[in-house]
Amino acid sequence: AATRVEIVRAGWTFMRGGAHYPGDSRAADALLSAAEVHERINRKDKAKALLEECVKHPAVRAETRAAAEQKLAALGG
Repeated sequence: AATRVEIVRAGWTFMRGGAHYPGDSRAADALLSAAEVHERINRKDKAKALLEECVKHPAVRAETRAAAEQKLAALGG
């Protein structure tokens, strides 16, 4: 995705995934990806909130948690 509109359109998939499958480990992956989308469109506060939710997700995989924590630290969270 090159433009803001394309980035947002791509991000909808991740946001819906987390909403439709909240108990699945893929929901945590979707939260991580949605946070990356928000970071790319300069919505850092929303990105931080999604990363925090990802880290706390009950079914998060270790590698997803580590990636989210690393991104959160990079954003100053």
